[in-house]
Amino acid sequence: MNDAQISNIKSYIQKSARPLDVALFKYVFEDGPADDIVVELKKFQNSDHGFGHGLEPDIQSPSSSVLCTTVALQYLNYVKTEAGNQLAVAALTYLDNNFDINYLGWHPVGPDIENAPHAPWWDYLNSLSSYEWGNPSAEILGYYIKYEYSGTEFSTDQAIEKTISELQYIAEPEVHAVLCYLRTFKVANGDIKQQMKDTLFSHIKKIVSLNSSQWKNYVPKPLDFLKRPDDEVATLFSSKIIRENINFIKQSLLNVHWEPNWNWGDQHPGIWQDAKKDWSGKITVENLLLLDSFKDLL
Repeated sequence: MNDAQISNIKSYIQKSARPLDVALFKYVFEDGPADDIVVELKKFQNSDHGFGHGLEPDIQSPSSSVLCTTVALQYLNYVKTEAGNQLAVAALTYLDNNFDINYLGWHPVGPDIENAPHAPWWDYLNSLSSYEWGNPSAEILGYYIKYEYSGTEFSTDQAIEKTISELQYIAEPEVHAVLCYLRTFKVANGDIKQQMKDTLFSHIKKIVSLNSSQWKNYVPKPLDFLKRPDDEVATLFSSKIIRENINFIKQSLLNVHWEPNWNWGDQHPGIWQDAKKDWSGKITVENLLLLDSFKDLL
């Protein structure tokens, strides 16, 4: 990818991406302040401390949801926030208030999602039965660990025990749940990592597609699981397959941006176009981050 292409992509981000994703881009590539990301995140936050308003573009409800709140915590993780961070603690307070004691975890969305446009896979009743416990509960318990947060129902030690036991219980891993466990793995300390590593890496190897001819479809690819060459997960893949995945990302560029390889079908076609634009900006920033991280392999 030449300098002119990169310049055009950066111009697209500045003009078309959400201010939140522009702030992330500037933070990584232009030494922009982390506070700008926090300021933009707060625009998606509600009085109950949770996040909504399309922060996850497939969920357009202004109401807070567990899933949108985990996305907020993912952005905070980019800027390496530490225990006690005010916005992270507020998000965890919302999550604590929405813990399902009977389920011993969290459901990604609530019934009020039906009051606003959303992707068909986020229909409330469908979501109750379609998602493994780990998505998003494993990720949330990872934030309990990262931010040393003890909630009403779970202490940090209990969060560790529950996450590890659920991970080991999985027979048929599902990609989104595995990614949730992986986010916890990446923020955990060495002892917790060691307890998770073999099982988690086995699940990744089981579900990842190493066939580049399939990557244009919605399948888990190697670079879905690692973001830097020194990532521990990189040991699962040869440099050849990583290079192939990088080249696939470059080749899937649509002039000056990348787009999601999914859609909402015939559900809310007009709103989907807005959501697609938000996704395109987010994905374009994330792909630039990947290409920059692996530039020595290009």
